[in-house]
Amino acid sequence: MPSQIKTFAGIFALTFVVISVSLLTGCYREKPTKAEITVQDATGKPVNEATVRLYCTQTNCIIDDTQTTGSDGRSEHKFKAGTEYILFIEATKGALKNGPNDYIILEQRKVNTATVTIQ
Repeated sequence: MPSQIKTFAGIFALTFVVISVSLLTGCYREKPTKAEITVQDATGKPVNEATVRLYCTQTNCIIDDTQTTGSDGRSEHKFKAGTEYILFIEATKGALKNGPNDYIILEQRKVNTATVTIQ
């Protein structure tokens, strides 16, 4: 009888541990890596429907993402977790464009923000 109690207690403990680990790891979600770029004109007003391209020139970096701004002048770019690069920002609308030296440092698991001016 005591050996049956030990066996039952062992099975119960193992089951409890397995269920606990499953619940804890199943609930964890990694924060996404995002870049939010705000495009404004020379007067500081947001630019709707501007094209925003984020790209890199470093070795082993293949990021090249293009989005369009909304009425608030913002574009949102989502990246895989673990991504950490310096990205150039190219923003255009018609003949207007930003300067050649605008960039954003993309830190993983954060919402990274930058504002550029097109003229």
